[in-house]
Amino acid sequence: AGISDLALSVSGPNLAMSWSAVTMDIDANPTLIDHYVLYADALPVDRARIETLSPLIAAIGGTSVATPVPPGALVYYSVIAVDVRGNKSPF
Repeated sequence: AGISDLALSVSGPNLAMSWSAVTMDIDANPTLIDHYVLYADALPVDRARIETLSPLIAAIGGTSVATPVPPGALVYYSVIAVDVRGNKSPF
């Protein structure tokens, strides 16, 4: 399943993000998440665009991350869960 509770806060020069762990797949079956991937872009980051973007951070081992606050521009973020078989969340 996807991340629906992404929380953001500014801490000094960093943007801190946190979310609840993904524990179920799209069919509501238990799943094991290997890592999360953070994408960022000047345009909305929907699931269809994920395959065309390079990740901002490719392997996040937990449920939080900090990244520098981007200067001046509007930035859209998306965090995608990746299970132990390499399947990316469809959301």
